[in-house]
Amino acid sequence: MVCMTSGYCTKLLIALFACLVMPAHAALENQLKQNSAPYLAMHGQDPVLWQQWNSQILERARRENKLIFVSVGFFSCYWCHVMQRESFRDAEVARVLNESFIPVVVDRELDPALDAQLLQFVERFRGAAGWPLNVFITPQGHPILGGVYFPRQEFLAVLARLAERWKSEPEKLSALAEQAAHGTPHFEKMLYDNALLANVYLRAARIFKRPEYEQVARETLDFMLKRMRAPQGGFYSSLSAVDELGVEGAYYLWNEPTLQTVLDASDSAAARAVWGMRGAPPFEAGYLPVPERDIEHVATELKLTVEQVRQRVANARKKLLAVRDQRQAPIDTKIIAGWNGLVLIALTEAAALPGGESYAVAAHELRDYLVKNLLRKGQLLRTNSGEENTVAAVLEDYAYVAAGLLRYATWSKKPVDTVTAGKLVRGAWQSFYRPSGWVLTDHSVLPDRVGEVWIEDGALPSPSAWLIAASLQVAKASGDAVLQRSALDALARGGYLVMTQAFNYASHVPLLVQLPR
Repeated sequence: MVCMTSGYCTKLLIALFACLVMPAHAALENQLKQNSAPYLAMHGQDPVLWQQWNSQILERARRENKLIFVSVGFFSCYWCHVMQRESFRDAEVARVLNESFIPVVVDRELDPALDAQLLQFVERFRGAAGWPLNVFITPQGHPILGGVYFPRQEFLAVLARLAERWKSEPEKLSALAEQAAHGTPHFEKMLYDNALLANVYLRAARIFKRPEYEQVARETLDFMLKRMRAPQGGFYSSLSAVDELGVEGAYYLWNEPTLQTVLDASDSAAARAVWGMRGAPPFEAGYLPVPERDIEHVATELKLTVEQVRQRVANARKKLLAVRDQRQAPIDTKIIAGWNGLVLIALTEAAALPGGESYAVAAHELRDYLVKNLLRKGQLLRTNSGEENTVAAVLEDYAYVAAGLLRYATWSKKPVDTVTAGKLVRGAWQSFYRPSGWVLTDHSVLPDRVGEVWIEDGALPSPSAWLIAASLQVAKASGDAVLQRSALDALARGGYLVMTQAFNYASHVPLLVQLPR
């Protein structure tokens, strides 16, 4: 090789020398020895080569292809001290952590955002969390496993298993962690979830003028009509998460042989790119088709037009749905009043859409089912599977069915349903409202609990908020001043809750504007 200039040669030789004598990356050392924070400083003498949390940690983990181990605690935490004494000052534990992981310790009081994020992860996957909070994170930044205090032997076993799995199948673990980061799928299909989602997407489409939101709502309702509707017009409560063979998610998942059989090469390439169905499947039964990449980016990658990619993905979806229609997901055939009230709202909203005739028919038949099968002598039934299998309704059933009938009456212009809704809300006040507040049921075997001023939102919207809203609507339509006063008084009693817990009582918040100033 001939150097063009002596200066160039000098720089090249220096660079080559540096590459030969310098390691690819500096060795780890404990970064906490001189830290001013007491909790971090107490780990400065551990044999674990603790690092401090920063963006370079992820870069290093990617470079060395290692999982990151993050331990979050605080100085006054008793079990944090116990785990340090038992594990972090143990030579064997330190050896495994230093060799197979990038170990990081965090003071939760100095980094509350990271603490909250990891706490949420552990709570979601283990049901509870606390400190010390120990989480393993992939080089891409996705938590994959977490827990709290581990006894030494258990901790060593976890480290050994995870290190081995990362060594043998890093792609699969990364895919699992990424799937979890985008929300762990719940393969059970609950009627109330789908009804609420359909209604939210319909409202969002109308408010934000987003036709793609309307399409999501239509597809959700079409799925419910196809898979969850009973012959008599009501809707079943759920589809099981497992198929008839007991395999979780199998109804919705696709293994490699099936994909190769069903899809041709061009449709498969586009669909896999858009849905992220590459590498190791994240579930034992295969891939879950969920959009992960923009069609525009995929079009550039595949050197196709956007319309070509969109059409190929649509082709793939149609073919897969045709195959899925041949599968069976076990159905819970209970028809629950309140949940069907939520469906009635969504169907009535959709009935006004262009081409919404099928939703209008379904809404009419559902309204008839609720009134003819679940109303008996003015009392609402939660379910009705024959004379021996009736279940009395609870507060949420009265609230949601009343709301559904009111929405249906507004659309159909039939006042009879407003009258029926009025009977329901007045009955609910008699059965579920006490001087101390709301109770969920009037037929509890256990001693009566003290009533709640407001009932929090949860997986379902607050029944007290919905009953108050329905009461105000009925009172306005009928001129019932007593009902209006009861509703406003109950609403005012819990106003103080929004000062500190507004998120927990979100369904009540829009109603507060109706209080007299």
